[in-house]
Amino acid sequence: MSPACDSNAAGASGRWFRRRTVPVPTWRTVGLAAVLGAVAFAGAVRALPGFLAVTARVPGAELLAVEAWGPDFVVGAAWAEYRQGGYKRLFVTGGPMERGEALSEYGSYAELGRATLLRLGAPAEGVEAVAGPKVVRDRTLASALALRATLAARGALPKALSVMTPGAHARRTRLMYELAFGSEVAIGIIAVPDERYEAAEWWRSSVGLRTELSELIGYLQARVVGRPAGTGGS
Repeated sequence: MSPACDSNAAGASGRWFRRRTVPVPTWRTVGLAAVLGAVAFAGAVRALPGFLAVTARVPGAELLAVEAWGPDFVVGAAWAEYRQGGYKRLFVTGGPMERGEALSEYGSYAELGRATLLRLGAPAEGVEAVAGPKVVRDRTLASALALRATLAARGALPKALSVMTPGAHARRTRLMYELAFGSEVAIGIIAVPDERYEAAEWWRSSVGLRTELSELIGYLQARVVGRPAGTGGS
């Protein structure tokens, strides 16, 4: 190729392309990024139970609700909280029990929870079951809406309400109750530590692994989906 052709080719290339120097990370940089990423991941893994199992009480709550679909120790903790906290009433929530379950005669987890509380010594006049409807999804929200409807039908909603639930479910429960009750009611949340696994090493237990990851996914999904139709005020 003649010098004239080389010159023409260089000119055409200059019109359409430019030469740039692109920095490429060294193996040392890649290794450092991998180490920092692993440290951050390990920190997030250890912090997950503390993030999900949030406890945030609100002053002036005279009513206590407990989600009775969980393990028995949650209902037992609610009875202790009811006695110590000076509440006027304890509401037991939970949807229908599936047909064929050993305790399906109670009809709902709410009724089963109330029966358990009565056996523990709770006064019948102070404990009330509020069963939620049968739904495919958003069962916690459905139970919260059922409780809101029950309280609203009596003339007025409380200024504050405390809710007890199994540990990892706490953050999602608070979100669902805030959606159901709106800004009219301050929602306090009490996470009951899960006795089935060590929270500090939840990934070592199959129960802990299933519980923590499913609750994280459920909470993120609830945040992404936003406010379902029929929930409380702003």
